[in-house]
Amino acid sequence: MSQPNIVFLVADDHQSRAMHWTGCQGVHTPNLDRLAAGGTAFTRAYHQGGFDNAVCIPTRASLLTGMNNFKALRGGRDVINPDLVTLPEHFKKAGYYSFITGKWHNDIPSLTRSFDGGSAIFLGGMHDHYTTPVHPFDPSGTFPLDQVQKSPCFATDLFCDTASRFIDNYSKEEPFFLYAAFTAPHDPRTPPEGIQSMYSVKDIELPSNFAANHPYDLGVDSIRDECLAPYPRTADRIRREIADYYGMITAMDAGIGRILTALEASGRMEDTIIVYTADHGLAVGQHGLLGKQNVYEHSARVPLILSGSGIPFGQVSHALCYSWDSFPTLCELCAIDPVEGLD
Repeated sequence: MSQPNIVFLVADDHQSRAMHWTGCQGVHTPNLDRLAAGGTAFTRAYHQGGFDNAVCIPTRASLLTGMNNFKALRGGRDVINPDLVTLPEHFKKAGYYSFITGKWHNDIPSLTRSFDGGSAIFLGGMHDHYTTPVHPFDPSGTFPLDQVQKSPCFATDLFCDTASRFIDNYSKEEPFFLYAAFTAPHDPRTPPEGIQSMYSVKDIELPSNFAANHPYDLGVDSIRDECLAPYPRTADRIRREIADYYGMITAMDAGIGRILTALEASGRMEDTIIVYTADHGLAVGQHGLLGKQNVYEHSARVPLILSGSGIPFGQVSHALCYSWDSFPTLCELCAIDPVEGLD
């Protein structure tokens, strides 16, 4: 039996409960629901945290290396430890063709050694979703500025359609490792108009732990995430934030649906493992907070779904895990020896 392909999907700022299958009735996520129903979903997956306000940088480094933050980074705030082998790099060495599209929020040398190819790569943390600067893959690792192009459409659509085209056109004999990382549902929360209209502010249910202010000083009031809405938080403003947040998630879900359609059309669905996760969660009005720089469940927990070849069907696991546990798990599922010493 040949080794399965891997489609590794990473969202940005996706709260673990903000999917319909979890019981969050207000958000429309039919494709993520489908992945959860057809595979194994984890309800207690976490990231470790970070060393500064940009929690996403160390969490991605850990996800990519299977190591805790203290080992995963070295030499700069975004530099993956060059002594560590990344997940796509390890599969590349094992005979997979590795391809990237979307957000890469770590150092360029780590990107270059991890992938054979790619397209529509965003080398940054955040940007307007309709003019996101993207690069073609550059095997030299230079990624010159004169090659940058503005996204011609909503960034999530660009990344999902690039991933779909890769699947449509893939003709190599070796299996592939497709890494698609989205800038959604990160702010600015500006979903496409057709999807935004799905969510009426008046229909949004406030979380039960909504608060106008956090009850004590967490030291985060001046962090950019927390300044997206004024203090004290109001019910109407938080409903607006949640409506837009759900719109971003639904737009991403629709794009993921196109990736699943491409797998089906190519005949590869049965021979592919799909992983869906995120770098961290988000508060969006809970406890008087908006961001991820806290250790509440809404921010520290991440979605984690595995579906496809070799994955138990229709299972929900409440086991405590880190998102980076996916590294040795995928190795086992694909009969690849894992890197020694993974956390």
